[in-house]
Amino acid sequence: MAGKDNAPSERTTVRRMAVRGEYEKSTVAEILDEGLIAHVGLSTSSGPIVVPMLYGREGDILYLHGSPASRILREGGNAELCVTVTLLDGIVVARSLMHHSMNYRSVVVIGEAHSVDDLDERARSLDVISEHVIPGRVAGTRPHHEREVKSTLVLSMSINEASAKIRTGPPIDDEEDYEDEDWDDEELDEDHVARQKPVLSEELKAALALRAAQKKGTPSFRRTEWFRYCLLYTSDAADERSSVDLGGRRII
Repeated sequence: MAGKDNAPSERTTVRRMAVRGEYEKSTVAEILDEGLIAHVGLSTSSGPIVVPMLYGREGDILYLHGSPASRILREGGNAELCVTVTLLDGIVVARSLMHHSMNYRSVVVIGEAHSVDDLDERARSLDVISEHVIPGRVAGTRPHHEREVKSTLVLSMSINEASAKIRTGPPIDDEEDYEDEDWDDEELDEDHVARQKPVLSEELKAALALRAAQKKGTPSFRRTEWFRYCLLYTSDAADERSSVDLGGRRII
């Protein structure tokens, strides 16, 4: 895996918004460890396929498992795979549709996968995956039966060729949009916010009240003072120092 001082591989170099690319081993590992579902891509004779799969990481090795009926597991041994994991941290609501966005952390891993044929190693890799999904559960369950291990296919894959891409922060609005008299937040206030069911901060409640007053023509309120506030719905991964808990989501 490319470290901070090493160039990433040609295949994993982030080109679109390259400033968001991260190549530190620790960053890639943290994202993989927090995720649960990987989307695994394989090029086959009949075309590419991408399948969501559970996974687990041990050091620089990624394990994928599933039924012998899985085409990716049957054909993925000694084949090149592309594995992606994405964490959605927030839905970013801007003044213009162009600048709506999402805050995310993602990883792309490319490399050759290998079938785990040794039954002891396969059983251990199944434990790695189970511990990733439900930490501590392996200790609370019986050991695998041999027939269970034999009936499950496992692929191992190095994560030495990987990159991460991360977006954080509020929307990036155009300055001119702060002055747009045609901008309408009614749908956002009444529909989008209602569906998201956030608990609004007192600051944002005050801003919404000011906006309502401005719409009624309150002369003491200047439009340019209004909506430099933004809505940002996020998961618990959001920066707690600048957010309000929404019970599973946050608003900044």
